[in-house]
Amino acid sequence: MNSLPFRGALLEWLHAERSAGRRLVLVADGDRVTAERIAAHLNLFDEIANASTQGLSGGVQTERIGNAIRRTCFDYVGSSVADTIVWNASRRAIVVGDVGAGRRIDPNIEVMDVFPDIRVSLSTWIKQYDCISG
Repeated sequence: MNSLPFRGALLEWLHAERSAGRRLVLVADGDRVTAERIAAHLNLFDEIANASTQGLSGGVQTERIGNAIRRTCFDYVGSSVADTIVWNASRRAIVVGDVGAGRRIDPNIEVMDVFPDIRVSLSTWIKQYDCISG
């Protein structure tokens, strides 16, 4: 887990939000075991929810995430164009990585923060995959 390319600035922000009383939920999209390992390593999340949104339409994704976290009003941290539909249903958006994806967010949704891409080598991901799966 130590070799996973976590974004330090995002983790600091999440720690500050949790310290301020915000409830943090890690929403797993399928692979709950990996999500549990990451959550245990970071010791940051109050809960792990499984939304299993792969292949679902945007409205169903948003509903599934809302049900998983038991809230209809939520802030959402996402990292790609695929997250646009959920950002647009959230109260506030937090963009991680693909800053261009954030430009697709509905102008009525507040973009609370942006954490730009970091460059990571393929070997970093391969080493981490071996660590998680093995």
